[in-house]
Amino acid sequence: MEQQQQQQQIAVVFDFDETLTVRHLHYLIEGKGPLHLTHIDKARFPYTRREELLERREFVVEWVFGGEERVSALRELLQALSHHADLIISSNGQLPRILAALKQVGLETFFRYINARGRLENVVWDRDTGRQLSGSGSKENFIAEFVGPHYAKCVLFIDNEMLPRYGIKLHGKKYHLLNMRPEQKGMDEEDFARLRAAVEECAHHHYLTLSNCYCETCGKQGAELCDTRCSVMYCSEACYLRK
Repeated sequence: MEQQQQQQQIAVVFDFDETLTVRHLHYLIEGKGPLHLTHIDKARFPYTRREELLERREFVVEWVFGGEERVSALRELLQALSHHADLIISSNGQLPRILAALKQVGLETFFRYINARGRLENVVWDRDTGRQLSGSGSKENFIAEFVGPHYAKCVLFIDNEMLPRYGIKLHGKKYHLLNMRPEQKGMDEEDFARLRAAVEECAHHHYLTLSNCYCETCGKQGAELCDTRCSVMYCSEACYLRK
């Protein structure tokens, strides 16, 4: 990664679909998949091609991000987090669509890097240069190889799915996977509070001191008991970040 500005020591990596958004953007625009994932109220949002809906702010605000109130809450969250952390997106979605949606609601400038699908492969979009770097691979590879080496304190990753494979390459205390509640569609105020608390703690410690979290490799409780050979710490139901 090229360093154009001072880089933070903390990174917050967001999944995009149904994490930052409340609906799966790819399914909406492709129109493929179950009806509950692809349905669009055509009476309210008439279209010839679904792709053109990304040019309509009212559609993106309501149908993709969940309304003006949630967009404002997201903006407030991202602004607060950006004081302590670099904000990053890692998604299996298409980069042009992700950027188009973010620009409609004015959130694109908060994200230093976006890892997503380019024309032929996954790429990393660099906000500061506007360039696309190739070869990011999977989400796991991106976090382990592109993000991890550049952030000394903490790398927090929030996703709407529990994906154990993230633990394969993410070794050490600084990696934390924060999962949303099962079947949840989009982060809510509870998740915003958890992220704020986690980033604040990272900013004042070398790593999260999560007494009620556990390591899925060694099974030990608490980040202070988990050594660098272990994998990502998973947030348990008892963890204060879940309250």
